[in-house]
Amino acid sequence: VEKWHSWIGGNKIIIKTDNKNILGQTANFDKKVDRWKVSLQEFDIEYMHIAGEMNPIADELSRKCQNIKMVEETSQNHKIFHIENGHPGIKATIQTFLKFREVSPKEKEEIAKHIKTCFECQIAKDGSPIKYGKLKGKIGKAEILKHLSTDVYGPFSATDFKNENYNNKLFILTITDRGSRLTKIKFTERITSEEFIKFFEQEWVKEYGMPVSILSDRGSCYTAQRTQQYFNKQNVKQIFTSPYNPTGNSISERINQQIGQILMMYKNWKLDVLKVVIENRLNNIHHNSLRDIPVNIVEKYLKDEIKEVKVHADTTKTEKVNERRKAYKFEVDQEVLIKNPCRSKIEPLYVGPFRIISIDRDEQVLILSRGETLIQANIKRVKPFWRR
Repeated sequence: VEKWHSWIGGNKIIIKTDNKNILGQTANFDKKVDRWKVSLQEFDIEYMHIAGEMNPIADELSRKCQNIKMVEETSQNHKIFHIENGHPGIKATIQTFLKFREVSPKEKEEIAKHIKTCFECQIAKDGSPIKYGKLKGKIGKAEILKHLSTDVYGPFSATDFKNENYNNKLFILTITDRGSRLTKIKFTERITSEEFIKFFEQEWVKEYGMPVSILSDRGSCYTAQRTQQYFNKQNVKQIFTSPYNPTGNSISERINQQIGQILMMYKNWKLDVLKVVIENRLNNIHHNSLRDIPVNIVEKYLKDEIKEVKVHADTTKTEKVNERRKAYKFEVDQEVLIKNPCRSKIEPLYVGPFRIISIDRDEQVLILSRGETLIQANIKRVKPFWRR
């Protein structure tokens, strides 16, 4: 009744009972029943006596006992047990059996093999916290102004800021030097190849020249034919992250996080002032991984005082991540499962199996096939599939 107070409070309540003893107001009750009656007095309750044969629902609730099937001490079919008991893991299954009987080494091996190759378990569970395949490489570069990354932040409402040019949704284009971390930004309403190329030439090339490479996700302004033709003509190598792998462009992702924080704190400011604030935050503040300030690094480079930067944190971060990853070599023709990127709460964590048809980029990216479907996936999204 207490749990349903917000639903039944203020309404007329009729309680039907076949127990005449609780209908009397002067009977001697134990303290527990007295507390119940006091709690019920705040409700508008009418008690109605009915015959016992007319009260089968209450009898069923109070007397029904759920039959619990215990693990038999005799030989147990672990395959049936696995299905009947909700697909428990290897250790939990063996430990349950051991509470009732001995489990031979051979049976333990059979149980482990059966559960490891269970299709339902493989697509519905993450499995061991230890993941397969060591991560290699790093996003940061030693060279300065040679290798860039770019991303798009947004959308967000232009009306949250003072401006005379924009009334709709706004985006922020970013270009970052992967060496010094120097960053340029631009507010825009349109995320097109034309807008990106214009921003790139006016804000970056005009001041720092053409880079060697540029890293991005697979947004339409980067994969557009016009953009690819432009970079091919300029001999700039385009590098795309694998799908659903934001850490593949982690430098730009961290830039976006900082931009988001600033936008939250500077609402109602003028956009032209806000652009200065954002670039000040990104370029004029000490960077822990570089142990220097981005504008200082670029200035030293342009004066020929330094040739490259030393990144102090990237290697350590990768090592920490790899502590929870198992050295593993994926092979061509091997079957794997891939993380389900768009799932509801009751859809599987993984989909597949897919077959590896090629391995690219220092064994970090796999090209997978399933029938006519081809998928590119980073090893962070993949785990081996064990077929029976």
